[in-house]
Amino acid sequence: MNHLSPPLTLPFKMLQHAPHGLIWIHADGRCQANLALQSMLGCPEHFCIEDLSMQGPPEALLQENLRCTDQWAYQQNPALQVQLTCTSAETPDGPLLQAWVEDLTRQSTAEQVLLETQKINEIVADISTQLIYSQQDSIDELIEQGLGRLGTITQVDRVYVFLFDPQELSMSNTHEWAAEGVTLEKENLQHLPLDLFPWWMEKLGREEVINVTHVRDLPPEASAEKEILEMQAIQSVLVIPLILHGELLGFMGFDAVQIARSWPSQTVAVLQLYGQAVTHALSRIRQEKIIERHHQLLSSLFSASPDMVMMMDFSGDQPTLQLVSPSVQGVLGYRPDVLSGMPYDQMLDLIHPEDRVSLDEFQDLLLLQQLRKGRLRIRSRGGEYIPCEVHLNLMQNGEKPSGMVAIVRDIRSQIAQETLLKESLQRAEKASQAKSQFLSRMSHELRTPMNAILASSQILQLRGLQDSQARGVQRILTAGNHLLTLIDDILDISRIESGQLAVQLEPTQVNPVIEQALEMVRSQAAEAGITLESDLQAREEAVADPGRLQQVMLNLLSNGIKYNTSGGRVTVYSRSNGVSVRIGVKDTGLGIDREDFEKVFAPFARFGPYKDTAPGTGIGLALCKTLVDSMQGTLSFQSQVGEGSHFHLDLPLAAGHVFEEASSV
Repeated sequence: MNHLSPPLTLPFKMLQHAPHGLIWIHADGRCQANLALQSMLGCPEHFCIEDLSMQGPPEALLQENLRCTDQWAYQQNPALQVQLTCTSAETPDGPLLQAWVEDLTRQSTAEQVLLETQKINEIVADISTQLIYSQQDSIDELIEQGLGRLGTITQVDRVYVFLFDPQELSMSNTHEWAAEGVTLEKENLQHLPLDLFPWWMEKLGREEVINVTHVRDLPPEASAEKEILEMQAIQSVLVIPLILHGELLGFMGFDAVQIARSWPSQTVAVLQLYGQAVTHALSRIRQEKIIERHHQLLSSLFSASPDMVMMMDFSGDQPTLQLVSPSVQGVLGYRPDVLSGMPYDQMLDLIHPEDRVSLDEFQDLLLLQQLRKGRLRIRSRGGEYIPCEVHLNLMQNGEKPSGMVAIVRDIRSQIAQETLLKESLQRAEKASQAKSQFLSRMSHELRTPMNAILASSQILQLRGLQDSQARGVQRILTAGNHLLTLIDDILDISRIESGQLAVQLEPTQVNPVIEQALEMVRSQAAEAGITLESDLQAREEAVADPGRLQQVMLNLLSNGIKYNTSGGRVTVYSRSNGVSVRIGVKDTGLGIDREDFEKVFAPFARFGPYKDTAPGTGIGLALCKTLVDSMQGTLSFQSQVGEGSHFHLDLPLAAGHVFEEASSV
C-alpha cells in the first residue's frame, strides 16, 4: 500500500503544530499524524492503518462524534492508553476520519484546560475547513459563527476582529460576537485612529500576542489603552495579531467583562490557529474583490474601446483566440462568442490572402520578437475586407510566450484621410514647382532690361555729366544694383525650391573672400556712417563654395549696416579651432527681440522697428541659412535688444575632407 498522502490542505497545515495528538485516516487506510501524535506514538507522519495496533476494531472509529478510550501502539513501540474523539468529514479527496488522541497516562491536573483546548481545536478545525471550501458571500457569516463558538467555550463576553487601513492609518471593527446581555459595539468602532493605541500597536507590530489577565495591572506605557478598556468595564483581554506574509492586517480580540480570566499558552496557541484561518479567509476575500474590480475594469475598457481587443492563448498545439471584445461586432459583424475559441488556422481564413502569415512563420516571428505592429485586411461577416492596423504585445511565462494581446483598429477613415493628404501634397508640389518656374522665368525676364538700364547708366557716367545729372545717374545705378541683387536672390530661392541651385565645394581660404565682401560694402557703410572692422585670424582652409560664401558674407554685412545705428560698428572676424572655421559678423544695432527669434531664418519674414522702412524682401537670411547648410556648415546667432546682433557660421576644415562633384540644393 502506498504510504504517501496528498499535500496537506490549510486546516491540516495549521493543526500540524497543535499541542494534542491528531490523526487523519483516509478511506483506503492511509494515515497521517500531526507532530504531537508522532511524538506520542513514535510514528512517522504517514503510515498505514495495519501498522497501528488497537484493542477496539477500526470500524468503530467510523462512528461520527465517537468518544472512547482505547490502547494504541505503533508497530513494536510500547502501548499507550488513549482517549479518542472522532469526527468525519467530506473533502475533495473523499471521506476523511479525524480523531483527536489524548494520552491518558500523562493526564494531569490541567485536564480541564486541555479539555477546553481540545474543544477549541475541534471548533477551529471545523470552521477552518468550512472557510476553505466556502463561497465568498458566506465567509463573513462563518467567521462570526466561529467567534461565537469560541467565545462560548472560553466564557468571554465579546470576541471581535479589527482590520487596519494603512492609507487612513485607522482600524475598523469588521466582525463581532457578544454574549447574551452584552451590547454589540461594531457600528461605533469604525475608522479609529491607530495612534489612540500606541502600546498596543507596538506589540502587534512585533507580532506579539497581548495577554492581559487584569487590565488594572497594565504597565504605565499602556495608560492610553488602559483608560479605553476600563471605560468599557473590561477586566481581561486577549489580542492575537492577524499576519499574512509578514504583513499585519489586523487583530482578533477576546474581552472578559463580568469575570476576569486567564488564557493558558495551549489555549492561545489554538486560538492563533483560528486567527490564521481568519487571516487567510479575509485575504481571500480581498484578493477576490481585487480580481473582481480588475475584471469589471477590463470589461468596461473592452466595452468602451472602439478598437477590437483580442487575446490569444499559446498553451495548445496552435494559438487560439481566448477573449474578444464586444467592439468586434460593430466593426466586423461577428459576435464575440463566435470568434472566441477559434484556432489559428481558422483565423487565417478571415485574413486577406496577400496578408496571411503561416503558423510556422508566425511562431518564428514570435521567437525573434519581430511581430509588434502591422496592417492587414480582415474579412467581415458581409464579405468585405476591412483594412486594420494591429498592435501586438506578448505575454511572457518565463522565457516562453504564453499568449498575446492584439489591439485591432479599423483604419478605413485613416486610409481615406491619407489618400486625401497624399493628393493634397501632390497638388502642393505641383503648385510649388509652377511657382518656382514662374519666379525663375520672371527673374530672367527682369534681369535682361535691368542689365540694359545699368549699362546705359554706366555709359552716361563716362560722358562727363553735370553734377546734378551725375547724381541722378548714380541713383539709377544704386537702385538698379539693388534691384539686380533682389532678382538674383529671388532666382536663387526658386532654384533652391526646384533643387537646381548648384554648389561646388572646394578647399577655400576664407579671409580673401571676407576681405572682398568688405570692399564691396564699404561705400554702403560710409553712406550710413558705419565703421567696418575686421579681425581675420583663420589660416586653415575650409570646405566651402567661394562664390556662395561671398554671397552669404555680403548678406550678413549688408544687414549689419542696414539695421545699425548712425555711428555704429560692424565687426567681422575669422577663427579656427582645429575642427572648423568660424566666421562671425557683429553689429551694434538695435538687436532682435527674443519673440522674433523663430522668424529670423523664415523666408520673406520682416520684423522689428525697421520692418517697414529698411530696404529688402526678407529672403536674405533664409537664403544664407540654406547656402551654409549646403556647404555642410551651420549658421546661428545671438542678439540682445539695444546691444546688437552676432551672426556666425561654422564650416568644416578642408583637411581630410573628401570632395565630390558639384551638388544641387
